Amino acid sequence: MHRERHAAVRTLEDVTALAAQHAGGVAAPVEQQQCLLAGSQAQQRRCVLIITGKGFRAKDGAVQTGILRASVPRWLNEAPNRARILAFASARDRHGGGGALYVLLKRLR
Repeated sequence: MHRERHAAVRTLEDVTALAAQHAGGVAAPVEQQQCLLAGSQAQQRRCVLIITGKGFRAKDGAVQTGILRASVPRWLNEAPNRARILAFASARDRHGGGGALYVLLKRLR
């Protein structure tokens, strides 16, 4: 995982697909994510940036983790996504930091 993440960070120009999933609830992003990963893999893309958002700060100052931020890693580990993924990790600050994930896709054979 460590080696693959550094390879992705070194070649950020290869981040060829982007999914902003924080706009419409939870059900739609699951389907969007599956379509994004399947389509990206079919197009020989190797790295996808998924933006989940970091959550929000409540009026009392407490930080609330976003639903998607907590759910997306679990979805990535479930079928059929897990079969497509080599690794995933939090993005660098300039690409969303804790509110985004780099997803490295396996090559189709």
